[in-house]
Amino acid sequence: MGNFLKKQLLIMCLSAFAILLFSGCSKSNETIATFKGGTLTVQDFYDNPKVKSNNQTLLRKMIVFKAFDDVYGKEISSKEITKEYNEQIKKLGPNYKEQLKAVGQTEETYKKLLKQMLAFQYGLKANVKLTDKDLDTAWKEFHPEVSTQIIPFSTKEEADNAKKEVSEGENFSKLVQAYGKNKTLKETDGKMNFDSTNPGIPTEVKKAAFQLNNGEVSDIIPVTDPTTYQQSYYLVKMVKKQDKGANKDKYKSELEKIATETKTLDTEFMDKTIHKVMKKDNVTIKGEKTAEPSLEPSTKKD
Repeated sequence: MGNFLKKQLLIMCLSAFAILLFSGCSKSNETIATFKGGTLTVQDFYDNPKVKSNNQTLLRKMIVFKAFDDVYGKEISSKEITKEYNEQIKKLGPNYKEQLKAVGQTEETYKKLLKQMLAFQYGLKANVKLTDKDLDTAWKEFHPEVSTQIIPFSTKEEADNAKKEVSEGENFSKLVQAYGKNKTLKETDGKMNFDSTNPGIPTEVKKAAFQLNNGEVSDIIPVTDPTTYQQSYYLVKMVKKQDKGANKDKYKSELEKIATETKTLDTEFMDKTIHKVMKKDNVTIKGEKTAEPSLEPSTKKD
């Protein structure tokens, strides 16, 4: 799916899409919403481990994800699901089983959720139709590949110490070996090449790097992981940067990637796509007069 950070942003943006709550339902098998592929009952909702945190937002996600899974789920392979699962449990760390259990998830249910999220991302991209204006905007944001050296730090204190040593003239490569905890980065002397479309580099790091001239070292760059909320810090040295010139055609695929990503993060586009998919899946929601749910928050009182 790409960068999990952006995937989480997509999920959070679903709050723009509203439906009626179902607090008036009295039976666990009472249907909340119907789809071509089945139904969503009150019990399905209450079985979700995070129901107590925000009922309305959670319900929106469940219905929207279910609809996208119905329409686009067949496009998501088991290989993609396994890959995404492995990436996420790696981020959770060695005690991932305990963390999943703490939120009421098993490997099977978590993979099911990931499949729905992948289908949601796929469905958004499938509805993107790029214009020349979209590509022109992407061109302004695009930066071609640069060669850098990077040191990630787990604490601000370490980053401060390393920055001080750089300021005093210490060789950046030596600092990579002294402070680097990533084995691969240490073996490559911290060298990393990336452009503005690279999903593996935090956005904050890319933005700071592109502002550097050859030989310059960045200020300390703080980055917050949106999944764990853990703070990390980076220093970047620019080894070699290139000017993108004026030939947009040379970077056509990169520009299409940027423009597509920008489009899928646009709230208005997302609302329209959700509305379209819900209609295609014949979604009806308890309490709604039509099969086309409103995109505005409900003001109905129970």
